[in-house]
Amino acid sequence: MQTKGPSVWTAPSFIFWRSKRPGAGVRSIAAGQTGKVPRHDVAGEGILQSMRGLDHMMGRNKSRGCWSVALVRVFAMIPMTAMIMMGCDEEVRPSAVRDVKPVMVFVAASAGDVFEDLGARFASTGAGEVVINSAGSSTLGRQIIAGAPVDVFISADRDWARVVQEQIPCVGDAEDLLGNELVIVIPSDGEAGSASISGFDLDAPEPPPSWRRVAIADPSHVPAGRYAREALESLGWWGAISGRVIPASDVRAALRLVERGEVDAGIVYQTDAIMNDSVEIIATVPALLHETIVYPILQFERRPEVDALIRFLKSDDAGAIFERRGFSVVSNSGEARS
Repeated sequence: MQTKGPSVWTAPSFIFWRSKRPGAGVRSIAAGQTGKVPRHDVAGEGILQSMRGLDHMMGRNKSRGCWSVALVRVFAMIPMTAMIMMGCDEEVRPSAVRDVKPVMVFVAASAGDVFEDLGARFASTGAGEVVINSAGSSTLGRQIIAGAPVDVFISADRDWARVVQEQIPCVGDAEDLLGNELVIVIPSDGEAGSASISGFDLDAPEPPPSWRRVAIADPSHVPAGRYAREALESLGWWGAISGRVIPASDVRAALRLVERGEVDAGIVYQTDAIMNDSVEIIATVPALLHETIVYPILQFERRPEVDALIRFLKSDDAGAIFERRGFSVVSNSGEARS
């Protein structure tokens, strides 16, 4: 199930034959290119004209010459039919055109933008087309378990990767690909923002009293929300603030609430906050306060284009793009580098 339009999607190559109208030629469309088969058989038409001339020379009238016209039309069809059959054999032979399916990538909402960029770069090399489906990890996990077609899944935590892997056959085990951090953000202007900044201290025994409404992703099923709740519990703030928490469908939705000034503060991923000019980061949440944030990658199909995409996502070129967007890249040893 696709929840977001595939900005990097291109229809796969296809081939079909059709006749525009009776008597018209056959149009071949292959990989976006068209070529026309002649509308009539030139050789057959020449024979037909010669036979008509012979009829005239022998003094046959038009009605008596019909037998020659009919006979020649039958023979004229032979080279034309042979030509079409040869053309089909040469142009649309199944072995000559491989049906390459787009690579279906389900990715956590917080990494959707960077994967769209990377998917477009991958497609531009001619290695294959990419379709990005971006949503909360829990939403994507349920879609996959329900049977949605998918080749690659990038979750925002190990839990959903494990749940999916336990129910859907995968190629190998999940591997940690990326890391991230939590930050506390406020609207970049307005009275609420000013009040939130004044006297803010992560070492305080309670959250700022000016935080009447705080946005986080829904901690009951969204990884970013679960990380945020763990951090608030570690700070000793959860008891005091839980009644003021506004749970959002995913981390991007939580960020939008802060951006529009509908809440006084929010806890979101660093990668989302640094790309948004409408919010201000007032603190980075220490990583020791919550479970390590990682993005495992799962592969479900072993096809050349899927294998090529996985290699590309693990390449140094892709790593440099991830890091420019604020992610840390997890090495094969499991350690993050930034």
